[in-house]
Amino acid sequence: MIRALPADLPAITAFLRRQLPLAFYPLTNLTCHGLGTDHPKAMRFWLWHDQGELTDVLGVTGAGFLFPVFNTDVVRQTPALLNGTRVTGIGGAPDTVAELRIALCLRAPPVLDFTEPVYCLPLGDLVMPQTDGLCLQPLVAAPIDLLVNWRAAFLMETQGNAVTVAQQRARHDLKEISERDTYRVLMDGAQPVAMTGFNAAFADVVQVGGVFVPPHLRGCGFGRISVALHLAQARAEGVCSAYLAAASVAAARAYAAIGFQRQGSYAAVVYEEGQMVHG
Repeated sequence: MIRALPADLPAITAFLRRQLPLAFYPLTNLTCHGLGTDHPKAMRFWLWHDQGELTDVLGVTGAGFLFPVFNTDVVRQTPALLNGTRVTGIGGAPDTVAELRIALCLRAPPVLDFTEPVYCLPLGDLVMPQTDGLCLQPLVAAPIDLLVNWRAAFLMETQGNAVTVAQQRARHDLKEISERDTYRVLMDGAQPVAMTGFNAAFADVVQVGGVFVPPHLRGCGFGRISVALHLAQARAEGVCSAYLAAASVAAARAYAAIGFQRQGSYAAVVYEEGQMVHG
């Protein structure tokens, strides 16, 4: 394996794009925060080649989160190259995440440990539901305190955050989301009824995320309507395909109703304080 240099970035970017949806997070971090900068989401990479072809990539953020994108049996080589690294989490293919946890001796119980089904939709196959006068608006159309409460509830439901942690993270997330302008709120007249967004957005592909409908409004179709309207806007701007992970059976049904098809799974583990690797 070799440590990636700036000259390797075109090859890494092309490789990660071929590995979507598993590679969305390292690709997004690389695009937004660069290689080896001081940002906690900036990336470092180790690369494996076979006869000159890039076959495997291990991405590590400045905060110690691992993104393995492996196609061959390279897990056993990772303890040595990560020696002295404090690992805060791992995200990727379920089998790879499980193997890395063992290889790196990450024995502490994680604060978050999940596997979710991943879905794909070529936007030419998007099935538009009845919108009945509902419309998407920028986040500024809804009161900020309402959006903070929604985001906090989303973090508690999907990531198990405590209330105080969720509120703090929600305000931070909304600041970043607003700067990127990739989230929208679904309005029923003057009433906000759902929120949806793109966690990653490139010229031809997006990753849907952060979809939230308050509990008292669930069952009305607002989740799938908000996602469908947002994807229709993206399609009009040249986006060809979309991916997402479903956090519940109900969410999976809603996404299937607008055309999404199952395409594998994504797993992640997160550790509260991180664990040191001793290679």
